[in-house]
Amino acid sequence: MLNGKKDGKAVRLDIFAKDDEGRGYDIEMQSSNDPNDPLPLRARYYVSMLDQEAINKGEHYRELKQTFVIFICNFALFGGKRRLYTFNFRCNEDPSIKLNDNSTIVFLCSKGKSNSGIDKDIVSFLDYINDDSQIKSDFVKEIDKRVNQLNKNADGEGEVHMYEWSFMKEREKGRAEGIVEGRAEGRAEGVEIGQVKLIINMIKYNMPLETIANSTKVALEKVRQIAKEHNLLKKE
Repeated sequence: MLNGKKDGKAVRLDIFAKDDEGRGYDIEMQSSNDPNDPLPLRARYYVSMLDQEAINKGEHYRELKQTFVIFICNFALFGGKRRLYTFNFRCNEDPSIKLNDNSTIVFLCSKGKSNSGIDKDIVSFLDYINDDSQIKSDFVKEIDKRVNQLNKNADGEGEVHMYEWSFMKEREKGRAEGIVEGRAEGRAEGVEIGQVKLIINMIKYNMPLETIANSTKVALEKVRQIAKEHNLLKKE
């Protein structure tokens, strides 16, 4: 979770990694193309958030390392002619001049047509996204192995991530409906209605209260309060 300015929009990244040279990589899995949430604008915001995390107050801009924001989509983009689109800033008047701001935005689209310029392992990965029975390389074989491990995971890790995603959707929906903190009945003060619904469902799923608190970023005592108010609190 990346938090920018006070009251600014926070970002929950799917994967964030740094290599030995300090270059940052944000990788996002995208299963829907919502016109109300354009991916290019989201990519722009993600780059800015990564930059805020990269340097501290007083440091020089030259400390900014390369950043890559990569969207992996199971749908076509930009007309669907390609499966790979890489964007860097260039001069409109002279495209041969690159800005060299060290930021790169990449869209990988499994439903695109042309594989031009794509590593063969990535091509096989995009084919796997379209059909998980298509295991055409050792790279994809390792991915499939890990996917199966997660699907069989008995400790609830997969459920936690799904609930986190559900929470984000519920919170956005609650805000869109004009729900303001403190105006809903039967919930802990300062906890959004979307969070309450999510917490109730997680409790009914028999998830530990500590796990729920960590996943939803709601204080444990408030999670316990919500459970008590809805007669879901078990004897500890």
